[in-house]
Amino acid sequence: MYETTFRGAFVRAGLQLSMNFGLPLSISGVSYDLYQDSNGRFKARNVRIDGRRINPFRRYRVALPEGIVRGGQAISPYTDWLLRHAEESPHYIVETIEDKLESEGGRVDDDYLDRRDRRHRREKGLSVPRFYFPGVQR
Repeated sequence: MYETTFRGAFVRAGLQLSMNFGLPLSISGVSYDLYQDSNGRFKARNVRIDGRRINPFRRYRVALPEGIVRGGQAISPYTDWLLRHAEESPHYIVETIEDKLESEGGRVDDDYLDRRDRRHRREKGLSVPRFYFPGVQR
């Protein structure tokens, strides 16, 4: 996981670019109203971070997956410039998800992916691979 800063204007632009190019984007803490202009392009209006309207000139701290940052830096000089402040975070995605689930009273068994995948593969008549990612004991 990486962390970087973006100005509010780039946060809005990133939302709109991902929608118009059909790119998957997972966000948390950001809300916005979506509409289409007369040309069929998606626009984000009333963009808020933690309930407060964004300031286009203020810098916001953003967490991004490693693949997005490292891949983005190699795409073009423009994306490299946008991601110039990216730093490796001390947080790991799996730990962050586990902490979030625990804080909300949820629980995920260590083999949840394995069980679902086995059932799906058997239904399709496919072989069942023998691997799993063990949970971390804390």
